[in-house]
Amino acid sequence: MENKINENQGSADNSDLNVPQNNPAPLVSEPVTNNENVSQSQVKYAGFWIRFVAVIIDGIIVFFISLPLIVIFKFVLSIESSGFLNLLSSLISWGYYIYMTDKYQATLGKKAMGIMVVDESLAKASLGNIVLRETVGKIVSAIILLIGYIMAAFTSKKRALHDLIAGTVVIYRN
Repeated sequence: MENKINENQGSADNSDLNVPQNNPAPLVSEPVTNNENVSQSQVKYAGFWIRFVAVIIDGIIVFFISLPLIVIFKFVLSIESSGFLNLLSSLISWGYYIYMTDKYQATLGKKAMGIMVVDESLAKASLGNIVLRETVGKIVSAIILLIGYIMAAFTSKKRALHDLIAGTVVIYRN
């Protein structure tokens, strides 16, 4: 007896299966680099509470980044000025938020919650917009009794005052 080997033996033929042939979506999204990556119909805006949790996470991170420097300045260098220490804390916080948002479109807190900052056209926000958002925008949001932050719960695109000032939105990563 002669054994005949089928040419297709060992190869998968999915022609009769209803299995899509495209690759599944990756588990972690890459940063948006242009507005072709996200369409308006796919956008889900991040609301107040998810953003609030991200801020809590970021606050803890900034605290642990700031603590060693504050200890050094206060106890090692004997600088007692609370104004200086507050300024140092603010600069560290701004540096963290600006750097992370510019480089990754999200702070570690936002990454943990699966959200990111983009501009109004859903493209990567410019460094200028990010600096405006994280400094002037957040100062104004805080000065008016935090109402600027609370606005994210009530605006159609879940935008806080600092987002409106800087032309940004916070969306879920796809």
